[in-house]
Amino acid sequence: MKKLTAVFALITLTLTLLFAAEKSQQIPNLSKDEHWKAYEAALKKGLPKSAIKHLDPIIEKTISEKDYAEAIKAVGRKISLEGNIQGNKAQEKIRRMEEEIEKAPAQMKPMMTAILANWYWHYFQQNRWRFIQRSRTAAAPNEDFETW
Repeated sequence: MKKLTAVFALITLTLTLLFAAEKSQQIPNLSKDEHWKAYEAALKKGLPKSAIKHLDPIIEKTISEKDYAEAIKAVGRKISLEGNIQGNKAQEKIRRMEEEIEKAPAQMKPMMTAILANWYWHYFQQNRWRFIQRSRTAAAPNEDFETW
């Protein structure tokens, strides 16, 4: 019985420490302005992953407050940082924006689509030489924009 109690106490202590460690890694409950300041500070320090952690609460708050312009700004910056972390590939940013557009409220979709169009244009400009050298096919092979 004493061993069972000791094991239970050890498990409880372990779980408590794990939850405490997880909670300490979360971003504190700050205002939008404080999150923006922390985001800018993280960027200045060269910490894009930390900056992204400050954008998530901004996105949640701005969408819940129906401040769609600021939400779009935060989403765009988040996608740009994530794309830069993944190797600064334009196609990664495009795919992430397409996913975010699907999840976004209807009021945000037109502006996000305009940003996406700009990113498609940039991708096309950077890869025009590839597209010019390709031979013509009877039909488009699939929906993947990398096979234009």
